[in-house]
Amino acid sequence: MNIENRNIRFTSTVICRIFLGICCCFLAACSSQSSQNNSNIFLYAVDFSHSTLSPGNVKFDMSMEDVLQKTQLSEDDTTLGEAYPRIIHSISISSLSDDIQEIFSFQNDQLVSVEYAITVPESEFQTVLQTLAHQAAELLEDLLVGENQILEGKTTRWEDEQKNSLILSFPDTDTSEERVIFLGLYRTKA
Repeated sequence: MNIENRNIRFTSTVICRIFLGICCCFLAACSSQSSQNNSNIFLYAVDFSHSTLSPGNVKFDMSMEDVLQKTQLSEDDTTLGEAYPRIIHSISISSLSDDIQEIFSFQNDQLVSVEYAITVPESEFQTVLQTLAHQAAELLEDLLVGENQILEGKTTRWEDEQKNSLILSFPDTDTSEERVIFLGLYRTKA
C-alpha cells in the first residue's frame, strides 16, 4: 500500500512540474511578444496576421464608439472636426520616443486611418532612422513600393494587394531642436 501511495505522489509531482513548466514557457512567450510590440512601432501599429495592412489594435471601418471602447479611451480624447473627427492620445515606444501621438481618423463614422506623430530630439534623429530602417526591413520588405529611403530621411511607402498603404514621412519642422516623423496607415478609398 505504501508503494502505491509513493508511486501516486511521484506521478502527481511529475505531472504538476510538467504543467508548471508548460505554463512558464507560455507566459515567457506572451511577455516576449508584448515586449517586442512595445519596442517596434511597426509591430505595434500593424496587424501582420493577415495578408493586408491593417491597424494593430483596431480594425478599419470601426465606428468611433467601437474604437474608444477597444482602446479603453474616453470621449475626452477626441477632437471633433466637421468631416473628419479624430481620437488623439499619447503612447510610448521604447526604441523610439516617449512622445508619440496616436491619431485615429474617421470619415462617416468609420475608421479610415491611424497615424503616429513621433517627436524625437534632433540629436537622436539619425539613430531613430536606423532603428526604423532595421524594423521595416524585417517586416515590410515584400510590400515596399519604390525604394526604401528611410536612412536618407525620405518618404517610404508600402502597399498591400488591397491598396491599403503604410507611409513613413519626415516633414520639415520649424525648430532645429526636434524632428517629427509621421507613420500613417491608410485604408483604401472605397
